[in-house]
Amino acid sequence: MQWPGQRKSSARESEDYDQVVQKVRRSMAASMSSTAPRKQSLAARVSMVSSGLSHAIGVVRSQRTKLVQGQDGDGALGTMNWRVFALGVVNALATAFILGACPEHFWVYYTISSLILLPIRFSSWKKAKLHLYLLDFCWLTNYLLCALALLCLCTQILHNYIPGITNMTPTPETERKAYLLLFAIVEGPLAMAVGVTGNSLVFHSFELTASLFIHASPMLVGWTFRWYGQAVEAHYPGLLGGATSLLVPVDLWSDLALPAICYYFAWWVPYTTWLLTDGVTRPERGYDTVFANFRPLVEGQLGIKDVRLAALTYMCLHAVATNLAWIISVGCYASFYFHTFIVCSMLFLAIKSGASMYEYLILDSYDEALRKELEGRGKSSSIALL
Repeated sequence: MQWPGQRKSSARESEDYDQVVQKVRRSMAASMSSTAPRKQSLAARVSMVSSGLSHAIGVVRSQRTKLVQGQDGDGALGTMNWRVFALGVVNALATAFILGACPEHFWVYYTISSLILLPIRFSSWKKAKLHLYLLDFCWLTNYLLCALALLCLCTQILHNYIPGITNMTPTPETERKAYLLLFAIVEGPLAMAVGVTGNSLVFHSFELTASLFIHASPMLVGWTFRWYGQAVEAHYPGLLGGATSLLVPVDLWSDLALPAICYYFAWWVPYTTWLLTDGVTRPERGYDTVFANFRPLVEGQLGIKDVRLAALTYMCLHAVATNLAWIISVGCYASFYFHTFIVCSMLFLAIKSGASMYEYLILDSYDEALRKELEGRGKSSSIALL
């Protein structure tokens, strides 16, 4: 996602603004030249300037209200207020502290955060008729990850406090396969989605925080499991099924990539079937979908007019991009430096996107609102004088 504030040249913006002002002035001058010449008193001029400033202040206040209430046009920001900002900062600080001080416990923090954030996300999207977004690969995977993490956490607690609970836990081989499958998913398509979809670190926005969370947090969990696995196993015995042990060989294709590909197409086939039969008609009934956001891009770039053909094309491109991401996950498993580079790169892109968003909000959004209002008033004045 590219924000309106991410424009290539600020000089060009100034030129556009000056052109608008000059255009309005020429229009009003031309209209006034057809009327009888008249002199304005100093009081009249002061009154006109005062009226213009009052109206400008009104436009600024209106823009602020739209941002606070989440009426920023596409709704991407959601509601902005100091409480959301404070929680966003606390979450970022807690994440950094846990990763640095006790990375073996980060998955517990992810589990608790998911139990708070994901139900809120479902509830808010349900009310806004956006809950079909949750059928998307990344969101559905995060709900499954949250359920699995909660199960593992409960098992670890029961294992420590209730004797004999060991018989109820999965076998080490099952836990090992599950760990490798999840590693491939979170370090492949979920991690790459941070940069590809333009996730942004914007503390004021719950909407953007939630989108970043579902992609970046599992990626960080995978990083801690892979490179601090022995510490994780020491505190949570059997959690990873011994997959982090150097004595257990891992085949990067059959153990890592192939199960992930099978998992993806187990989602892709039913989701594509639903999208082609029912999903493409949902926007007409008031329900938004992920494909509906990409439909103009697919139809515009590829010249596809049939909606179902466009949907199928989108899903095929989705499959190609996702399966290319497995290569990244294999590289992450094989090399600590490559894995750390990927994690840091995705986080940097999220920070950069968030900085661009704040630049737009602070420097450009009010300018944009005033320019639109100026254009509208210029047209209205010309029509009135004619």
